Amino acid sequence: MIDKIVYPDVPALLEAKCPVIYGNYLKMIKGDKKDPIQTKILVLVEKQLIKLKKNI
Repeated sequence: MIDKIVYPDVPALLEAKCPVIYGNYLKMIKGDKKDPIQTKILVLVEKQLIKLKKNI
């Protein structure tokens, strides 16, 4: 049996498992309501979708 812990988002995971990185993360997003990690992931996904569409 594999035990899994599910976190609602990346900040919750960082807070629980990597408090030092979480502190740096909070400094990074200070004053910005957008989550930069999720924004970067969305940009990467969009780029991959554009590449796939061009190949079809």
